[in-house]
Formats: sequence, structure tokens, C-alpha cells
Amino acid sequence: MFRRFLWMMVLGFFLLSGNVVKAQTDNSSDFQKGLTAYDLGDFQQALLYFNKAIANNPNSWQAYLVEGYCYFHLGQDIQMKLALFESLRLHPDNPELKTFMSNLPGKGSSSTNAQVQSPPAVPTLASPTPETAKAKKIKLGDEDIEAAPSKTPTTGADLTNANLREKWGSSSWLKITGGLGYGALGDLANAANVWNQEIAQARAQGTASFSNVGYRFVLEGGIPLDKTNSWSVQADFETGHNFEASLVYSSPVTQNISPQLLAFGMNYYHYFPYESGRFFLMGGVFFGEALVNFYSDDPIETDSGVLTGNSFGFNLGFGNELKISPSTGFEISGRFRYLTISQVRNNYLVTSYSNTGQVVLAADANGNLGLADTRSIGQGGLRYATVDFTGFNLNCGFVFHLF
Repeated sequence: MFRRFLWMMVLGFFLLSGNVVKAQTDNSSDFQKGLTAYDLGDFQQALLYFNKAIANNPNSWQAYLVEGYCYFHLGQDIQMKLALFESLRLHPDNPELKTFMSNLPGKGSSSTNAQVQSPPAVPTLASPTPETAKAKKIKLGDEDIEAAPSKTPTTGADLTNANLREKWGSSSWLKITGGLGYGALGDLANAANVWNQEIAQARAQGTASFSNVGYRFVLEGGIPLDKTNSWSVQADFETGHNFEASLVYSSPVTQNISPQLLAFGMNYYHYFPYESGRFFLMGGVFFGEALVNFYSDDPIETDSGVLTGNSFGFNLGFGNELKISPSTGFEISGRFRYLTISQVRNNYLVTSYSNTGQVVLAADANGNLGLADTRSIGQGGLRYATVDFTGFNLNCGFVFHLF
């Protein structure tokens, strides 16, 4: 009893002096329940409580410490070392734990039994009498605890790969990816069909085509909320979509419209970790800015310039992140995107007659595209043209975890 009281005094001194990590707060109930289950020898139940404690407070080195000892009793070497490594990372000033870990099999030790003292953060731990014939002894608090010896030694390389999963769940990250983006294009796709019909009906020379597929470049940074959730900010640029048409009567008529997309958004990720990486689901909202390069040449005039428009959209997706090293991963993902932009306009469009003024990309009743004054929208079937980026994209690239 006196030794237990002494341990509590030592613990209080360390907490007040700031030499240890902050003790349990919100998850103190789960932590104490875990200690009770541990004291009764119910290690599986204790693990459930310690996992809840860690979920509520990922910085609880005490919970990681006792969780590691639970795994020791259960003979689960990898999980034990992962928990103890994490406890030591959060609280490096723990010589007793370092001594214990230095004597573990696979760490270059010739010892088969390790006797170490637990850190003063868990002074009230008690331990049942073991039921195994061959056991190791660990000093936890004021009592000796016996546990089954480790069954499978683990190498340093194995520990690095296994520990990576834990660190990924608690580190910020930077993602650089590229890929292909498919967009419906809306009125641009329809205009190409209209041109081809007119060419066929007039039996004239010419062609019209469009590209739904563009090229994407993405930069994204994320911050974890806990081990299975994070949020991120993202910036991406997409180009390569293009509408081209030409028609020759007595003189050639050409038109070229190339939309590009610049987007900024926020995403939410939910992860499903496994041994060699993590699968994820994601969703987000973003602000999209369309940059539409317009060129039209006919016998009357030539128009050229850049029109802009914007709107809000959202995306949903899934993907898989594979481990490469302790700080890098390779991602493959697919995402559905919704974004429709109308009222694409420009205040300073250059014409062959040097006229300027506010114009918009418009579609007539037949589906032909051109420029129009905003005051003419709604007259004679003239309406705002729609640039529709709704579709999906496929991405791959590298993820850098910032420990």
C-alpha cells in the first residue's frame, strides 16, 4: 500500500513538472476500465477499452504502453511492438521501456527473459498469475507479471513496415497526382454534332470534333482528424478538352473552343488501413473556374479571346494508397465529379474590327455556338451556352507523409 502511494506521489510530481505527456482527460473512463480489465487478466477486454481511449486521445502514451503489455500477454509480437514504439514516440523519456524493448527477441539481445520496470504513468497496474508453463517476467508498477514468451521474432525491417500503418494515421500528408478527366462538355459536344449534320446536308468539305477527355494535374495537402479520418485542401488544373470545326463553302469558316478548368476545394477522407497500405472513400466540394479559349474566323470577322465563368461543384470517390517507404506511398483513385458552368463571358474580347464589349458564349436554337451581347440572351431562342465538366476522373501519383 505504501509503495502504491509512493508511486502516485511520483506520478503527480512528473505531471506537475511537465516532464510527461498530459494524462488522460476525456477518455479517462475508458483508460481506467482498461486498467481494471488488465488487473483481472482479461487482456482482450482491456484492449477494447484501450483502443477506445486511444481513439479519443491519440496522444495517450499511457494507453499505448498498457496496450503493448496486453499484446505481450497474448503473444502477439508485432502488435505489442507497434504499441510500445508509439508510446515511446509520444513519451521518449522512458528509460524503463527502452530497457525492456532492448531485450526483446529480434533486437540483437541474447537474453531470453526481460525484467524491466514500467514508467510511473501506470503505477496502479496489478497482474494475475499466469497460466503458461514458460513465461517471461516484466516489472509493471509494484508487482511482477508473467506472460507467454514471444512466438515469432520480428526483424527491424518488418517493424518499419508494420509501424508505417500507425504513423500514416497520425501524420499530415502532401499528394501530387495526375491523370485523365472525362467531362460531358454540354453544349460543346452538341455543337460538334450540329456542325457535322450541316456539313453532310450541304455536301461541303469540313469536319467537327470534340474531346471529352482532358489531362489533370493535382496538388493536395491533408491533416488527420484521427487514425481513420482526415480532411484536405486541393488545387487542380485540367486541360485538353477541345472543340474544333471547319466548313468550306466559297470561303473557309473555322471555330475552335478550348475549355480549361481550375478548381479549389476541400475533401473529407475515411480510411480502411491494411498491412501494405490503406483503402479510402472520399467526398468534397470545390469552386471551379472555367477558362475558355475562343477563336472564330469567317468572311465577316475574326473573334479571339478568353472567356471565364465559375460555379460550385462536388466530387465523390474511392482509391487505394500503397506503401513504398516509411514516408511515401503511391495512390490510384477514381472520382465522380459534378460541375456545370454557364454565363461564360469576357469584357474585352478582341475582334477584327477592334471592337470591344461584354460578350458571352451563347447557343442558338439549333445548337450552334457563338458570341452574343448579354442583352440579346433570351431573344430568338438565344441562350447562355453551358460548359459541363460533369463526369469522372482517374488519378495516380505519389503521397508524401510528413512526420
